[in-house]
Amino acid sequence: MSTGIRALTIRPPWSDLITAGAKTIENRPWGTSWRGVLLVHAARQLAPDAREGIAALPPGHRMVFGAVVAVARLDAIHDDDGPCTPWSRPGHQHWELHDAQPLTTPVPCAGALSLWRPTDQLLQAVTDAASPGALRLLRAR
Repeated sequence: MSTGIRALTIRPPWSDLITAGAKTIENRPWGTSWRGVLLVHAARQLAPDAREGIAALPPGHRMVFGAVVAVARLDAIHDDDGPCTPWSRPGHQHWELHDAQPLTTPVPCAGALSLWRPTDQLLQAVTDAASPGALRLLRAR
């Protein structure tokens, strides 16, 4: 079942905001030529710069840690061109994430640095937990 799908570990609350569709740019100091369906994995630790992101979450929202929480499309990456969104960071590559679809249930797993390849077992668990929108993305790969 090996596919071109990749995963990216993102620290909460940023992973939560991407899952909600409120954050469409992920900031990284590096880029990649890879494009496609991306599993959004919530890291086990809170981002050090989390205060602004936490304030943007709805009241009562419970952040998820250590699990795949959504499926999205990485369509493009562009160099820092100023504040293209409120979440853009100067001096970073801006990863353009589209069509983020939350899973019905987060799938616990360990993350990794950089883009990583999910195992077949993880992909099956994500497929089993996929919402209709997430399933559409997974099938479209």
